Formats: sequence, structure tokens, C-alpha cells
Amino acid sequence: MSVPPEMTTALPWLNFNNTQLLLSVTGAALVTALLLQAIYRLVFHPLAPVPGPRLAALTDYWRWYYEMKGLLPYKLKELQERHNWPPILRVGPNHIVVHDPTQYDVIYRVGSKFMKDRLFYERWTSGRNGGTTVTAWYVLIVYALWLFCCAR
Repeated sequence: MSVPPEMTTALPWLNFNNTQLLLSVTGAALVTALLLQAIYRLVFHPLAPVPGPRLAALTDYWRWYYEMKGLLPYKLKELQERHNWPPILRVGPNHIVVHDPTQYDVIYRVGSKFMKDRLFYERWTSGRNGGTTVTAWYVLIVYALWLFCCAR
């Protein structure tokens, strides 16, 4: 398959027969984009000051790895004790975990300034009026799980 002559004259710097240049430019652009994204997430992101593992600030795979093994609460408690971090840890580029039950009302109250994931609201909407149906039972269950997993 040959390239039409009008294509080679329109873009003389791009040689369609030389795919090595095209792959090199694409690879360099990809590496540059990933590097800029990493710098943004580590330095300029709004959650950058929140302590946590650097790998967790770069990608969600860190959290996913420990969640799939069932060890995330224990790993977070270990990191918190080892590094003397506060009870708020960054576990993903856009995720934090709060290990302080007294902050539950501050974060989840109506009109809170803390943004939640869209799925948070979709899981708890009622079929009739679209309002949330999070009850005191849910709060008690979350607190009991926190006591069981992390307060040891």
C-alpha cells in the first residue's frame, strides 16, 4: 500500500513510511502527559496536603490492591501508627479516608462543603422522592465496623 503523492506534499515532515518517528513522538507525548499528571497530583492537587502513601496519591491501584486482599483497614491503621499521621489519610488521587467518627456529622450533614462521589447519593436515594434514606442504623453499622476493624 503506497501513500498518495498529495499526502506527502501536504505534510513533508511526516513520512508515513517511517513509523518509528510516529511511535517515538507518541511515546514521548504519553510519558510527558503521565509525568505532568503525576506532578499535578503530588504538588498542585487540592488533596496534596493530606498525608498518605505517595503511590496512593498517584493512582487508585494502591487502594484497589489492599481492598482486594481485604487488608485496607489494617494497612491504613498500620500506616497511621507508623508515621504518626492524623486520622485523615489520602488513599487515592481523589479519595480520602477519615478514621474519626466524630467527624461523620461534619462531612455527611446536609449542606456540607465536602463533595461526595455521585455514587454516594445514588446508593441512598429512595424511589419515591429522591431524598436520602441514610438512617441512624447506617451510622451505627459504620461506627461498629470502624470499632471492629480499626480501633484495636
